[in-house]
Amino acid sequence: MNDRVLKAFLFVIAFGLLTSGIVAVKRSTRTPDRRLALPLGDTLQWLELETVDSAPINLHARIAHRPALIYIVNEAECASCSNLPLESRIVQSQWPNVQTVLVGSGSAPSTFARFLTESHAEKIALIDEKRTLLHSLGFDAEPLAVLVDSTGRILYMDLRSTSKAAQYPLGRILFGLQQTLKPSK
Repeated sequence: MNDRVLKAFLFVIAFGLLTSGIVAVKRSTRTPDRRLALPLGDTLQWLELETVDSAPINLHARIAHRPALIYIVNEAECASCSNLPLESRIVQSQWPNVQTVLVGSGSAPSTFARFLTESHAEKIALIDEKRTLLHSLGFDAEPLAVLVDSTGRILYMDLRSTSKAAQYPLGRILFGLQQTLKPSK
C-alpha cells in the first residue's frame, strides 16, 4: 500500500512538472501583442499609397513636411466615416498646421470611392489596398489614428474602436493635450 501511494505521488509530481513545462513553452513561443509595444517615437515609413483615383503617391510627399493626423480605416469603418470631414475641419480650425489624412485600408480604391465622395473626404483620402502602412506600424486591423510631427515621428496613437472614438473624438483629445501641455503663466 505504501508503494502504491509513493507511485501515485510521483505520478502527480511528474504530471505537474510536465504540465508546467508545456505551459512555459507555450508562453515563450506565443507572439506578443503588438499593441503593447507602440511605436511611439519611431519615424513613419514613407510608403507608396494611392489616391482615390488610383494614382500612386508617396506618403511623405502627401504630408510634405507638415504635422499630420492620419486616420487608418477599413471599408466598414469608412462607410460610417461621415463625421470625419467634420472632425478634419475641427482639427484644421484648432491646429491649422496639422493636416488630416484619411487612409482607406485593405480594399481597392474603387471600394472606397463612393463612401469618400458621399462624405466629401476624397481630398484628404489615400488608399492602402495591401495594408502596408498598418503592418509597418505593427498592427493587423483597423481602426488606428496616428499623430506625426513634421519629420514623420510618431507622437500619439489612438487604438480605440470607431464607436468609442465617435463618443469622444480625437479632436477633443488633442485639445485636452494642448491645454495640459500649455505653459502656465
